[in-house]
Amino acid sequence: MPSKIQVFLWRLIRQSIPTGDILHHKNMVPQSACAICGMQDSWRDALLDCNMSKYVWALETKRSSGLLVRESTFLEAHGWLASLMQSLSQEDLTRVVVTVRAIWYARIKAIHDEQSFRSLCLPTISLIGSFWS
Repeated sequence: MPSKIQVFLWRLIRQSIPTGDILHHKNMVPQSACAICGMQDSWRDALLDCNMSKYVWALETKRSSGLLVRESTFLEAHGWLASLMQSLSQEDLTRVVVTVRAIWYARIKAIHDEQSFRSLCLPTISLIGSFWS
């Protein structure tokens, strides 16, 4: 697995990816709302529940791994990842991890480059697909 994905997972587990709730807690932003959907921003919103991530996961729900990812009720990222590690095959787990990192990358582009999240969904799917080619 590429090191950028490993570092991302480490930061996700350590609750150090810069989501609105973390930045607000550190007084770095005035509010903790998601810049894309307006809901309370957290790792879960960013990677599973935000409109942009829902579009990507909708394509994965055809696979059992996508359904398992979306139905998870864990509030902590480390519990969520641990449950996936126990439930999924190595191939499906790798696909989920690559998808999560691709969603994060697209989210950063949408927020900081002011691109439409809809315009980023197809390139995100292509990025995930290219990992498997």
